[in-house]
Amino acid sequence: MPYTMPMAFLSKVRLLLVAHWPVLLLIAIAFLTYAPSLGNGFVTWDDELLITLNPVAHGLSIHNIRMAFTMFDPELYIPLTFLSFQLNFALHGLQPLGYHLGNLLLHIGSVLLVYRIVRQLTGRQIAALATALFFAVHPLHAEAVAWASARKDVLAAFFALGAVTLLLDWRQTRAPKSYAASLLSFLLALLAKVHVLVLPLLLPCLAIAQGRRLGRRTLLTTIPFLTLSVTFGIVALVGKSGRNTGILWEKMLIGMKAAVFTLEKLLVPTGLSVLYPYTKPISLFTPDLLVSALLVLTITLICLLPWVFSSRSPIPYSRIPLLLWFSFLLLLAPSFTNVAKGHDALRDVYFFSDRYAYLASLIPLGIAGWCIDLLWQRRRMLGIGALSAVTIVFALLAWRQSLTWRDTESLFRSVLRAYPNSHVALGNVGAILYQRGERQKALEYYQASLKVRPNSAAYFNLGVAAEESGLTARAEEFYRKAVEQRPWDAQALTRLGLLMLKRGATAEAVDLLLRAIDAKATPVEAFTALGRAYAKLGQMDKSHAAYEEALRIDPENAEAAGVLGVR
Repeated sequence: MPYTMPMAFLSKVRLLLVAHWPVLLLIAIAFLTYAPSLGNGFVTWDDELLITLNPVAHGLSIHNIRMAFTMFDPELYIPLTFLSFQLNFALHGLQPLGYHLGNLLLHIGSVLLVYRIVRQLTGRQIAALATALFFAVHPLHAEAVAWASARKDVLAAFFALGAVTLLLDWRQTRAPKSYAASLLSFLLALLAKVHVLVLPLLLPCLAIAQGRRLGRRTLLTTIPFLTLSVTFGIVALVGKSGRNTGILWEKMLIGMKAAVFTLEKLLVPTGLSVLYPYTKPISLFTPDLLVSALLVLTITLICLLPWVFSSRSPIPYSRIPLLLWFSFLLLLAPSFTNVAKGHDALRDVYFFSDRYAYLASLIPLGIAGWCIDLLWQRRRMLGIGALSAVTIVFALLAWRQSLTWRDTESLFRSVLRAYPNSHVALGNVGAILYQRGERQKALEYYQASLKVRPNSAAYFNLGVAAEESGLTARAEEFYRKAVEQRPWDAQALTRLGLLMLKRGATAEAVDLLLRAIDAKATPVEAFTALGRAYAKLGQMDKSHAAYEEALRIDPENAEAAGVLGVR
């Protein structure tokens, strides 16, 4: 009798394990792969902008919630992401663990949704399990999971996948609540990050993959999704205004290189980096770009041939290769606009980011999962061995890659191992060494950054070093070069303005400080210095206005408070 309860409990546990072993296995493997990265800190790579120094992310309040829905980040509209950061802050402040755990839980949720979607589409448990396992542990996803600021990517992916599985439920049951929930989930995905706006174009592909014909009903059910996409696309264009560079032909060439590169890294996920600089001319005559274009066209033709030469059939399997290839390119397409970005936009070209492949990777990984399923059916032990071996190798590589996000130095040193010509990484490592007191090593890194190409960040850092050493003439020279490279560099303009003020060139100082403020970066020191400069010119009304703005930004500003007589 005393053993009845324990035995009944153990029996229920056994039944639970048998019934839900794939789900439990996926959760366990995904968590174990990324658990070591939960000890990572924040990095000086958007984490300051979005989290640590962003007052909008610091707690749930009416003001912060309103700001989340009325601002860009500065170029993306991501209110739901900001809300998630606000929730993190309300729960545990700026402890990095909670932010990393949030990303990991969203990733695990996406893994389970991938399993369900593939199972819904194919009816094959092993294909679904293999696809979800590969998605869970692929090293290319480490950036999205281990980087706190990539919350927008994993959050948007989770709700986008939720929208797909709910829509597949609706197609089976025709329950209105499933369709409404799918539409709501897609809206939440767009509020997390707009790059999922291509999803409505994939919905007809899902219908064809299920053996359905594209009838009027299928197209009508896509219209509300498409309406949301168009709306958020317009909002995205507002945020990107003036920031997106590069002509259409360049975007197409870089896009084709990114597509081929994604396939390469999905197959051999080594040499991963947070930065992938491209220093060659963006031209069809550049060999690697030409090869990428030819490969994309070749794959397209290969996928098109079965459709062209197949006979008409009720279930158009001949269309599947082209639909898969089209879906892969479409999921990558939102990242193709990022031909040029960085501090010196027209010259900083980065053709890829690991997190851009987070959703697009599902297509090749799904094909790999289907191959494992076929192998499993013919030779079960061989299928088990192949699935286990690939999962273990990917998990170990993902574990190692996730730890490169431990801190800022480890992040940029990992970039330099893969891309020694990254002037951004050289400059960032130099700045870390300078803060640590290793000035000589830092100066060497700054100079190495300039050898790659002249850039504002390295000149600015050299200016700061010269100024702190009392070499004001040298510092002025470096600041002017920084402004030459990047005329809207607010920090360099402010520092140069302060030097001019000290030298007595007050009129030039005013011009430089106003330019710094116009650059939309409004450091309190710029307004404080401007107040001082206007006072020297005898323009007291303007001086007081500048001091008032400085005090508004920083109520603890002693100089502004003293001048204005504020206690």
